[in-house]
Amino acid sequence: MFDPAAQLEAAVTARARKGARRAGLLILSGLLLATGAGFLTVAIWIVASTAWSPEAAALMLGVIYLGLGGIVIAIASTPQRDQSHVTDQTAAHGVKSGTANPYPPLAEAFVFGLDTALRLRRGRDR
Repeated sequence: MFDPAAQLEAAVTARARKGARRAGLLILSGLLLATGAGFLTVAIWIVASTAWSPEAAALMLGVIYLGLGGIVIAIASTPQRDQSHVTDQTAAHGVKSGTANPYPPLAEAFVFGLDTALRLRRGRDR
């Protein structure tokens, strides 16, 4: 028999299972990335301290990490694109809100001209 409550429970359970799997994999990948970054830092330290002094190696690694941190902060602080801006642009081009424009503007103009020519031709043929 059709049981909507059982279907809803199965859907919620499946979605929770997918979410838990994704979270676990993201945590594992974060740990692996941190371990790799640690080994890479040690390798850079060894190479730089043998090529230059340990002070120069520390300075180089500090500048690298500060630069990467600054880049991440800059990316995190930039505002995300507002979706209402996208719908305003599509409304200006004559596309109903909620539907994607299937043509770029030039192709849309071509299709509009072709449609107009076909309508005019049908009017003359009658």
